[in-house]
Amino acid sequence: MTFTLRNKKRLLALAAAVIMITAAFGVLPASAGIDEVISDGAYQAPLAEEVKVTQPGEQAVKTGARVEMEYKVRPGDTLWRIAAGSGLTVLQLARANNLDNSDIILVGQTLIIPETTTTAAKTDKVPIGDWAWPVTGPITSSFGIRGDRPHEGIDIGAFTGDTVTAPEGGRVVWAAPRGTYGLTVIIDHGNGIRSLYAHCSKLLVHEGQQVNRREPIARVGNTGRSEGPHLHMEILRQGIPLDPLMFLKENLADKA
Repeated sequence: MTFTLRNKKRLLALAAAVIMITAAFGVLPASAGIDEVISDGAYQAPLAEEVKVTQPGEQAVKTGARVEMEYKVRPGDTLWRIAAGSGLTVLQLARANNLDNSDIILVGQTLIIPETTTTAAKTDKVPIGDWAWPVTGPITSSFGIRGDRPHEGIDIGAFTGDTVTAPEGGRVVWAAPRGTYGLTVIIDHGNGIRSLYAHCSKLLVHEGQQVNRREPIARVGNTGRSEGPHLHMEILRQGIPLDPLMFLKENLADKA
């Protein structure tokens, strides 16, 4: 028992020394800890430290407030598709919008996407569906099940070196290699919403940097586990993946 404990202490001391040395030379992010280094599997970089974000001209959402998103129905939408893309059941979405008949929704109708992780009385509403596209290109893989596993974002076909821009303003909370994602940027947009951009060839921002809508953040690439140059984009709300197409402008040509 004493031998095992002694070895464990030595291992932890060695790991701590490795972290300090590798962080100093930029091999691991400075925020990596022992739990991320000593694991049964491959190294997976941790999320950067939470950063509170207040957009220009907006008031910060008070702690404990319930945040609801507002989505305008588009041609071809169904309540099932909207629910699946927002991490809800059809019943939850129908109840949140007082829909008696879940089969009937109208183009242009505004639906509330409720936030189910808090019961706070105060409610703040965040419009979605008008974000700029981060890069121009076709959707080569959609949100949802791909093969036998979930694909928690969308893939946009593009050429290596194409500029990736922020679809909406926020603060960069991650700009570094991220396991199979390769070179990755994560932006915190406030209200529990974050966006992720993976497989980049070059990063143009750093952690803690405030970025504006359409500001360059990276270059398209093929880093990490990737079969060709493209941009993988994810949107997470309180850590739950949502369909990015619900946030982006309906018309790809209208990127402003």
